[in-house]
Amino acid sequence: MAVTIERKADFHILVFHAELNIFSVRDDFDSLQSLAQEALSQLMIDLSAVQDFDSAGLQLLLYLQQTLKPEQPLRWIGLDNPVIAKVLGLFRLELNAVAEEA
Repeated sequence: MAVTIERKADFHILVFHAELNIFSVRDDFDSLQSLAQEALSQLMIDLSAVQDFDSAGLQLLLYLQQTLKPEQPLRWIGLDNPVIAKVLGLFRLELNAVAEEA
């Protein structure tokens, strides 16, 4: 599985592993569907371990940003990952919300 959902007392952490690309995004999307039904106070998205990232992965992240509405802003971990930064720079995009560096 390319994404792990860690449920803590008052927050969730989505940890994406080596691949966030066209080959993994469907399974990731299916895994994340359960979050739409949960009350989210805080949501952290950890991209620090991603090694293969493409536009399909970017679409999934943008989808998460638009659909999941936690009480507090999304927290992005690993935006300084060179693979993530390269694709975001290519499309001249920034992921909105609070950024946390790993």
